[in-house]
Amino acid sequence: MRPIYDIRLKNTFLEFRPVDVSNGQCFRKTLSCPCLLFGVTPKSEAVERTDSSEFLPEVASTVSTDSDVPIAVKGESQKGVEEKCQTAPLESGRKPGKALQDVRSDPRKNCISKAVLAMQMQVNKQLMEANHCSKPDIFTLVRTQIHRMNAVNLSTAMHRIARLGDPQGQKGWSTLGALLNAIEKRTWQELENHDGAMPARCATIIAWSCAKLQVFRPDLFATLIQVVGLGLGTCKEFEVTNLLWACAQLVKHLASAEDATHDLKKKNTLKDVSRSHFELC
Repeated sequence: MRPIYDIRLKNTFLEFRPVDVSNGQCFRKTLSCPCLLFGVTPKSEAVERTDSSEFLPEVASTVSTDSDVPIAVKGESQKGVEEKCQTAPLESGRKPGKALQDVRSDPRKNCISKAVLAMQMQVNKQLMEANHCSKPDIFTLVRTQIHRMNAVNLSTAMHRIARLGDPQGQKGWSTLGALLNAIEKRTWQELENHDGAMPARCATIIAWSCAKLQVFRPDLFATLIQVVGLGLGTCKEFEVTNLLWACAQLVKHLASAEDATHDLKKKNTLKDVSRSHFELC
């Protein structure tokens, strides 16, 4: 009787070759798909099931990509590409969140999307390695690459700056301001279109980073909280805890600012009373 195998196939091929062994005939299973030649671990000795999704997660489905970002063509300068990035409009009626649907029907867009994803991953790697003394330093890197950044890049940049400490000098603070503006733009885009422009997990990182830097924009915090509320199920426990800590820091900051304003008003009132008293005398 021929052996029965319970095998599930997905995006791969299997071939079976008989081999001779001392205790009788058996079958050897070989993966003929090169992409599955790594990390293959049988689930059991009797039944081995293969599923390409277990070994090759779709990174593009978890990282927002902007296929409208121009890619350099042969003979085109990097400066020209950067100018395109700043001026290229979105296609009429097209939402950035439809990029993954578009690439399936157009091979050229698929190629561009992969190139953009590779570029964004490279930017993220540079951000994680940058500091105040690196070449380029963290703020120079953010300034030159901000037009290329997706939500993951923006949250990584904020987290990195928060870990390194307060921005140094006017250049650092102006760069941080530009970074916050880009984040706020993406956050509003997410609330309006629900297109993945700002994932909830990225929003928690940004909120924590702002609180760590003691940089509070109440409107930005309000939108970040709404984004997290929409995607709360995707967040891990520590990310929600970090967001709550950031909110507590915001409340403390607002209370301190209110007390300071109250004290200033009281001081001005005392000055006015004193001035009136001396004028009467």
